[in-house]
Amino acid sequence: MENNESKIISKYEEKLVRKLGEIAILIHLARSPKGSHAYEIRSKASEILFEKRHKGLKFLQNHLDVLNDLKNLKTKHEFNSSEYKKLEESLVKSFEDCPIFKHNLRFQKILEQENSEVSKKDMQFLEEIILAIEETISEMKNITTIWSNISGIYPAIESLEKNSMIEFVKEEKTEEGRLKKIYVITDLGKQTLTRIMASLMDITSFMFESEGEHAFFGKGGFLSARFLPFRKLFHKLTEDLSPEAKKKIIILKGKHSEKHHGRPFVRMMMEQGIAMPRLNVLIRHPEMIEKHLENLESDEERKMVKSYLKSKLEEHKQQLTTIIEGLD
Repeated sequence: MENNESKIISKYEEKLVRKLGEIAILIHLARSPKGSHAYEIRSKASEILFEKRHKGLKFLQNHLDVLNDLKNLKTKHEFNSSEYKKLEESLVKSFEDCPIFKHNLRFQKILEQENSEVSKKDMQFLEEIILAIEETISEMKNITTIWSNISGIYPAIESLEKNSMIEFVKEEKTEEGRLKKIYVITDLGKQTLTRIMASLMDITSFMFESEGEHAFFGKGGFLSARFLPFRKLFHKLTEDLSPEAKKKIIILKGKHSEKHHGRPFVRMMMEQGIAMPRLNVLIRHPEMIEKHLENLESDEERKMVKSYLKSKLEEHKQQLTTIIEGLD
């Protein structure tokens, strides 16, 4: 039964990716007014589809390397040897670029302790995080690929051309003397793309709104697994954040600027370091405040979150009062 379910899921996923592939082709051609040929369409549309995945894989691999170096430091190098000191110095610098590692008290303890003093429990925690990142990388790599060879792009091009989304305009000779067909997006294709993108934004905003409410009650919404693969990993990593780090997260949450939100780990720390309800949800459902505060682990966290919520709601109150007075 499990094998059959897997086939059904894979088949459905392939259909979805094919449709997304056609949307990616339209996006590429909308950006290329002079048109494009099949090889370029395949390359650029694939980049559009998987750009974030490539960045995500590189991002995860970089941080996996840091944790593997930490593990090797404590298991394969003699304490205070020249190799140990060199790797330790490198890790200290690496931790600066990984705020969630830097502020994780357990990782700091592992790094600073002599090898013989590191507990089995702490090493097990380190290995669990390494395994979790490896599994996430594996899952991301196994996501359905599209157009593994050039022949795979032609059915998508034919489908779009048949439906008047794109059109063939001319043939050009390659350096090898072969002819290549140049396609451009039509006005109908542009209109369709605009409507599709608007619909996708509306759908995804609704889905993430729903997911936000699921997360608010501590339930595992279906988006947790597919759309937010880092959630479980970050919940585990943030178990040992220092109180100072948690205070910084709350401060950062109150500042909506690129300066504070620009780095991936900082953004994820802000989202996962301390569970913070969305204000628009609270305004519609104020009864949720008490339930949210009950889910926090310590009185200190409750106090910080209450202070944060109060200040942000006061800001909203002042803004709404100004708007209402302006309507009188």
